[in-house]
Amino acid sequence: MLAKVQLSDTANPLQYMLAVMQDDKQKPSLRMQAAIAAAPYVHPKLSSVEVKGDNDKPLQIQSDLGQALAALADMARQRDGQIIELLPSEIEEVEA
Repeated sequence: MLAKVQLSDTANPLQYMLAVMQDDKQKPSLRMQAAIAAAPYVHPKLSSVEVKGDNDKPLQIQSDLGQALAALADMARQRDGQIIELLPSEIEEVEA
């Protein structure tokens, strides 16, 4: 005979499976079945995603550091090869 699992009235099926899995009064085989049934909802499988793109327009990943480097490169082009001296007012703090 199965032991009764204590749940609230608003419990959903996943909560029920987890309660059965954690109940020491249940048979180990039933607890294992509940664990197997609940696992995909608690620990979803990783999946791979194929990324396709245009060879003429490669995929670009933008980050704060990338944006800062791009801004410095733009400043260098604008100053036409001159030595760049950044004034404290031109330096923007970037948080990590």
